[in-house]
Formats: sequence, structure tokens, C-alpha cells
Amino acid sequence: MTTETDTKNSAIETLLNPVVSKDKGTQNLWVLLRDVKNLLSQQNELLQENNQLLRQLLQKEATSNYEEFEPNFKATLSEYKHFAWDSIGAKVISSDGEGVTVVQYRSKVFERRRSSVDDVKGAAIWFSCATKATDGKVKYLKLITFREKSGIRPLHGEIKEQLD
Repeated sequence: MTTETDTKNSAIETLLNPVVSKDKGTQNLWVLLRDVKNLLSQQNELLQENNQLLRQLLQKEATSNYEEFEPNFKATLSEYKHFAWDSIGAKVISSDGEGVTVVQYRSKVFERRRSSVDDVKGAAIWFSCATKATDGKVKYLKLITFREKSGIRPLHGEIKEQLD
């Protein structure tokens, strides 16, 4: 019983044997070249399939990072102290005397931040984290913002004039 490996080995031996006819050696060389060509073709097909799978995975990763972590929930500042973090799927990691300082949401860790005292938009507390965007730059994601309710500000002169 001869196997494919035995056949290929005998073809190689035939090429190396000086007694074998030139025609037989040439024929065996063409057989070996055809086999190498077929193997390379199969390898190229597998590499193309792998590249396609990698592209799909990278695309999925890029879109899932953006979509998964853009909830940007809103709540009033008065809700901060007693906020039910599990209601948005977040887990409290640490807190201090003023309230929660770090939470985990979908494998990301968000830290407490606050607005400046002189902030025009009013007092606010939010939870954010840094991540890399698809372009490689750092992007900050906001989980939730606690902001005081402010009154509606009147329109200023230029806008009022355009409305008249």
C-alpha cells in the first residue's frame, strides 16, 4: 500500500537519482511543482478567510466600543446621594463621605468628576472614564451626569432680533 507521502518521497528520490532518465525526472519535477502550487493556493485561501474574519472582528470591536459605552444618563443633583446604581446596571466600587466615587459599568470603570464652582452651566457631578477611540485618540465617555435644575434663560439680543 503506497501513501501520498511515499509517492512524493519517491518523486524527490527520482530527481536526485542520476541514473533516472531525464524525461522521468522532468515529469516528476512538474508533478512536484503542481503540488506546491496547489498547496500555496490552499494556503492563500485560508489566509484570505482569516483576514476577512479579522476585519469583521475589528469592525465589531470598533463599533461595539462606541455603541456600548455611550449611555450618558441624566439625573438631578439631589438624586446623587441616594441614586440606585443598579437601576442603570452599574456596580459601586468605592465611596467616600460625600457619596459614590467609582462605579463599574459593562467592564469599564467610571470615576466621579465635578464642575467648577464658577461654572456658567451650574453645579454638576458626572462619572466618566477614558478610552481609546477607533482613530487611536483618547476619548472620554460619560456614564451619568447629575446636574441641578436651572431655570430657562431668556434669549439674548441677537437671537431676539432675528425672531422679530
